[in-house]
Amino acid sequence: MEGVKGVMGEGKLTYVLTAMICILIIFELVKYLRRKKEPLIAASVTGNKAYLINALIFIPLAFFYLRNIVSAGLNNYLNILAVITYPLMVFILIYRGVEKNAITLKGINTSIGSYEWKRITRYEWGFDEDINIKNINIRYSTLIFHIKPSKLDIFFYGDNRRVVFKLYKEDRERIQDFLNKVLTKTNINIMNNNE
Repeated sequence: MEGVKGVMGEGKLTYVLTAMICILIIFELVKYLRRKKEPLIAASVTGNKAYLINALIFIPLAFFYLRNIVSAGLNNYLNILAVITYPLMVFILIYRGVEKNAITLKGINTSIGSYEWKRITRYEWGFDEDINIKNINIRYSTLIFHIKPSKLDIFFYGDNRRVVFKLYKEDRERIQDFLNKVLTKTNINIMNNNE
């Protein structure tokens, strides 16, 4: 069972990359199914552009790699699996790029993780700003959640873990009422800079 000989070094890289992408696809599917069940309170105005940039970088790399696999022949299950998983990886990157941060009954969902309310140490409203999306001027408020970091978070991000939401300005009062109800139970510090 060999992947693309000569191009990828006896197929070992094919095994590793395909296994990693399969694990990521399963992880993303489980995350999507779990989030789909949660009632949505509010969603951010924009998605995560970093994932769209990653998709634009990954597309030509995947195309080159898949072209070499197909030219070597779909003669084993690993090559066939690679031809299936690499386009799925591109789809996941694009999906993560357009996916918006969300506030739900259980906590907050972002492109980098989901956090229950008990992990939120405090939140604060930032300033109101304008954004232009498709020639429409949208007024939004910035809401910053500070998260109690896990040991893994401290290793990758340091002690200051925060998530910034850009929420529609007209939803601010409704979101504040929700946060007051939910977060008073968990004793979270509230800082309002723009009231």
